[in-house]
Amino acid sequence: MNITRRKITNFLLDEENHWVALLECGHTQHTRHNPPLETREWTKTKDGRDSMINTKLDCKKCSIKEDHLVVEPIGYIKTQMINKFDAPHQPDPNSEEISKIELVPNKNFDHGLKDIDGFSHIWLITWFDKNKTWKPLVRPPRGESIKRGVFATRSPHRPNPIGLTAVKLIKVEKNTIYIGSHDLIDSTPVFDIKPYIETVDSISNTSSGWVEKMEEKLKNKKKYEITFEELADKQINWLKKNNVNFIDRAKSLLETDPTPHKTRRIKQLDDSLRMSCGGWRIIFKIIHHQVVISNIFSGYPISSLTEDRSNDIPHYNAHIEFHKIWPNSL
Repeated sequence: MNITRRKITNFLLDEENHWVALLECGHTQHTRHNPPLETREWTKTKDGRDSMINTKLDCKKCSIKEDHLVVEPIGYIKTQMINKFDAPHQPDPNSEEISKIELVPNKNFDHGLKDIDGFSHIWLITWFDKNKTWKPLVRPPRGESIKRGVFATRSPHRPNPIGLTAVKLIKVEKNTIYIGSHDLIDSTPVFDIKPYIETVDSISNTSSGWVEKMEEKLKNKKKYEITFEELADKQINWLKKNNVNFIDRAKSLLETDPTPHKTRRIKQLDDSLRMSCGGWRIIFKIIHHQVVISNIFSGYPISSLTEDRSNDIPHYNAHIEFHKIWPNSL
């Protein structure tokens, strides 16, 4: 809370005969003593009595009006997932991925990690710093394209974009924490770390609302087969050789449901569909129960790939070279 301090201009007795301080903002503040004694700065009134006139108290009413929290990250996520598309919607328990949390140095946070190595999993409280707005209704990426209340989803588009993720704790080395699979992108701020305690955090006999129904439908739904035309196959192999691999993530989404969906970034074109995969685009068609990928192209026009943006665009050099090899891939 932003504490707002106001000067005392006078003292009054309220209806219950309790002392209140009249502040310069016009609000009154109850005090604990008769007369109040909590100030360190005393002056004398004209008749010689001790007084707190002109000293300051915290005005609770003003503070509420200007209410906001000030928090600072204790560390940042370090991972190969550099944009939102790279990150899974939920951590994959079968993944062997290893990432790091690098704590802010010179804050004694390394001492705060004492005894944490005895826990197999930890909770991470994070901030979705890439989201600047929120929506009361959102479309979850899985299932039908239906808007749901944001508080009934895990959407990052929240009034306060706070993330809560349980991750496997692999090891701790000084100010660095090594963790398993997660759903966060590189440089995500971490606000707090708490141990996962099974007897407290695991709840039995629960229900999962619309998610339970959606997962039941997906479980019984046949997956789509993914195939590549010759051009797309060449492009994918070239990208992988240049350390750009979004196709595995794209395949996992397309084989479940390749139909148009705003949150999955799938859009219907004239005679095909387009999927946005971070800075890259996939063109495909649905033929019977098969997804046929025909073409890949950069999401950045060559005119936008100026040198001053080289540090802002992930895989900047790959985009430049891709345009040179496939200038008309769109």
